Amino acid sequence: LELVNAGEVVLEIRDMTGRIVETRDLGTLGTGVHGERVNTSSMEAGLYTYSVIINGSRLTKTMVIAGN
Repeated sequence: LELVNAGEVVLEIRDMTGRIVETRDLGTLGTGVHGERVNTSSMEAGLYTYSVIINGSRLTKTMVIAGN
């Protein structure tokens, strides 16, 4: 994730039923490139969406979790 301006950042992961699996408040991040690792060992195989919410604006993408 690359921020052009500093901002409040939240990471949200949902399963395909829309249930929130994990939410992380990453706090205020400065400009630049940032990364966040997610431990998927407790997640069932399947499709999930993850959203990065920056100052209230949401960007959502899909990810696939293979069998653990």
